[in-house]
Amino acid sequence: GGRRADEAQGVEAALKDIACKTMPELQQAVFEASLLEKFQHLATPAAGQGPPAMRIPRFLGHSVEEQAGGGWRVRMAMSRVPGECLDSFLKRAPPPEEPTVALRRGVLLAAQLVRQLAPTLDRIAPHAWHRDVNSHNVLLGDAADGGKLIVGGDPEEAGRSASFWLIDFGLAVDAATWPTQWPTADVAGDVRYWPPSSFAMSFYGPDTISGNKGLCTQYQTRLDVAGLGLTALEVLCATALSGASDIREGLPGVWANLLEGWEKYWGEVTRWHTMIFHVFATGGDITALYQQLGKEDVVARVGEHIKKLRGLLRTCAANSEEADARGLLNVLADMIDEDSAVGMREAVAALGPEPRRNVCRSLLPQLQSPAVVMRQSSTPQAGVARHLPHPQMPLPPQG
Repeated sequence: GGRRADEAQGVEAALKDIACKTMPELQQAVFEASLLEKFQHLATPAAGQGPPAMRIPRFLGHSVEEQAGGGWRVRMAMSRVPGECLDSFLKRAPPPEEPTVALRRGVLLAAQLVRQLAPTLDRIAPHAWHRDVNSHNVLLGDAADGGKLIVGGDPEEAGRSASFWLIDFGLAVDAATWPTQWPTADVAGDVRYWPPSSFAMSFYGPDTISGNKGLCTQYQTRLDVAGLGLTALEVLCATALSGASDIREGLPGVWANLLEGWEKYWGEVTRWHTMIFHVFATGGDITALYQQLGKEDVVARVGEHIKKLRGLLRTCAANSEEADARGLLNVLADMIDEDSAVGMREAVAALGPEPRRNVCRSLLPQLQSPAVVMRQSSTPQAGVARHLPHPQMPLPPQG
């Protein structure tokens, strides 16, 4: 594709280019475009009114071209939302600081993530489930200038300045057809952010989770709640850990226990994620890997990790002096609990109002300098195990 500037709109645009070899792939790409188009008006902010109602890219247009050698090419243009991938932000070491400062910033950023993106996901839910909410598909920027959020010093200021956006609807499913299609659809998304129901579905299939009301409800209606909850928990823990060489020093014991529990969980799911990615990248035998992971009893182990994290979150909440920290910890425990009925609206209500910003207005995507940015929708690593089979289903093409 070429480069052009939309001078009339003043929009810095991102172009997503999707090669579709099969009709289902084409249908998925067109569904993604139609979903963004449906919410185009809600992703368009009114002048001087702050961020739009939905914190997603604004649809600008799309095209479908039939390819001479077979297949199709779908191109989508959308506004480029400000900031950087949240996972990149979390990997950047902050300046030296007290562990309690890093922890406080983690609490504030995690709460802002839920406050800002839960309403967007709640608006999408009657139409679609995103299914791929994670730190690579969330962007974080400074609300004042749209640049990177620079941390250091006052954690309260970082919380007030944080501006989160949700991207990449490439794995979204139609909420109208999902109730009948979930038993035969691929289990999708980043393994590190799978809730227990996705692991159970991938390894044992629909019959197993149909017998468990909590897992079945989570898989059918709460994948985005769990994904956002796990991403917010990552923000909380990764930020807190960035400030401590030894997490036992300088933090209360209940917090140290939570951070240790997170490290064990994250280390294990990251190892599984890496193994699966290697098999897909090298065209290896996914069935053999699944047998190996089955022997490791990964479904039970992830369930135990999540159960332990819920308990540690609730213990922290019961022992926390700050009301906003208590609210966040209880909300995160509920969001990752397959037996909880807490949804996006309840989560936001429990967190209370957003802290006031010390800026005149937020910089919005369409106010940036006109340019078209050619940007891939995701890196190869981000697409790890985006579609995984369960044993009753045909395996995806490899290589």
